[in-house]
Amino acid sequence: MVKEVRLYFEGDPRLRRGMSEFLAELRERARRAGCGFRLIACGNRTLEDFCDALRSHPDAYVAALLDSDGPLTEEKRQAFFHRRDWSPPAGAADAAERVFWMVQVMEAWFLADPETLAAFFGDGFQPGALRKNPRVEQIPKADVLESLRRASGKTRKGPYHKTAHAPELLARIRAGRVRAAAPNCERFFTHVLGLFSE
Repeated sequence: MVKEVRLYFEGDPRLRRGMSEFLAELRERARRAGCGFRLIACGNRTLEDFCDALRSHPDAYVAALLDSDGPLTEEKRQAFFHRRDWSPPAGAADAAERVFWMVQVMEAWFLADPETLAAFFGDGFQPGALRKNPRVEQIPKADVLESLRRASGKTRKGPYHKTAHAPELLARIRAGRVRAAAPNCERFFTHVLGLFSE
């Protein structure tokens, strides 16, 4: 039985509360199972911190959540595990299976829930400027960010900015919508929920 889940995610520490809200179903399932659930925002050190945690927390289920910053092909995924900063301990044979992806970037998740975006930004929001694709992971990173900026540019909150807007948006977007539009997000939820299956 898993006693603690430690999730190391790529992003500014200000995203932690929003990520915690977005992952509320996972936190609640862990709580009901008597398991701890910790979120650690790592900025650009996610991979190093994840590998270090595999060593320093051998009794926990340690996972990483990273931006793919582009299409996630199997070739790209395998190349990722040959980076210099990929150094899991020898005993962590399943380390690569504990790395999960926000494809192509975390903000793609926001496009899965345009109603929440419109409610958050309010008057002046232009939903027609958002890239429309029911498979949000197929939208290039640059297009995701540009469409968010264009759609929100005339609102009182101003054009989308990661540190100004993402923490609150993460807390508000509906995980079910994102899971339906982003297969890698669904894989992550399914995997972690499976740790607590009875």
